[in-house]
Amino acid sequence: MRRRKAKAAAAVTVLMATPVVTAKIGSDTSDPPLWAHGAPVRPKVLLEPLLPPTTEPLPPAGPAVPVALTTTTTVPPPPPTVTTLPAGKTPGPSDSAWDRLAQCESGGVWHINTGNGYYGGLQFSLESWRAVGGTGYPHQHSRETQIEMAKRLYAQGGWRHWPGCSRKFGWL
Repeated sequence: MRRRKAKAAAAVTVLMATPVVTAKIGSDTSDPPLWAHGAPVRPKVLLEPLLPPTTEPLPPAGPAVPVALTTTTTVPPPPPTVTTLPAGKTPGPSDSAWDRLAQCESGGVWHINTGNGYYGGLQFSLESWRAVGGTGYPHQHSRETQIEMAKRLYAQGGWRHWPGCSRKFGWL
């Protein structure tokens, strides 16, 4: 056990002890705490110093000194720059990147429906298509509409929505 002695009479002495675990994972809360079974005691804070009594008078206490408390905060980063685009346009990869992806996903056939549960040139699932505001089925819409919906989906997770071809191109 270590003692830390304060120099002033009003100081607090802290006894340091080994930390105590007071509960086991999955233990019943009606069990007594571990320290009741002989585990190391909890650290104690004593309000009286452990100094031997002395006959020397203590110096008079000085005036109270106000202490300023400061808080350290981290300034959040500025919001990303938003580029203003024409109405209905979403930022994202260029149309030529989408054409390359469509070539890989569907052989570049924008109106394809093979019955595999994925539709259009970029092989949207119906769930993904509708999640970004698409109506009907993807293969029933133009290349431009499919690219617009793909950009919205891309904004929600990047190329991971097209894992096979994205890995093939080194985009993931």
